[in-house]
Amino acid sequence: MSSERGWSVRLTDAAAFDLEDIGSWTAERFGLEQETRYAQLIADAFKLLRDGPNAVGIRPINNTSEALLRLHVARSGRPGRHFLIFRVISAERREIEVIRILHDSMDIVKHLPEEEAP
Repeated sequence: MSSERGWSVRLTDAAAFDLEDIGSWTAERFGLEQETRYAQLIADAFKLLRDGPNAVGIRPINNTSEALLRLHVARSGRPGRHFLIFRVISAERREIEVIRILHDSMDIVKHLPEEEAP
């Protein structure tokens, strides 16, 4: 992903799989038009991450071994049910890594890679 707002954002393989899975599930259940709208909502959340870890709406994830953060994809009254789970790789180089994209009903800590869980 690009760094047009100052921070670069990259996805782990697990997050890329989550993104693909969310798109497939949404298209199967709600159609391609809704999948396109939801994909845009998620893309808008990624754009907000380019503002860095202090952007509006970013919250820490409690009970994690590292400084993991989350950003809910719902924006400006547009509904969404997923979180971007991420960490700052390097503040100096302004790099963020999205670890997972999880539904807000999921136990976040349970779905983190072993090295991230408490």
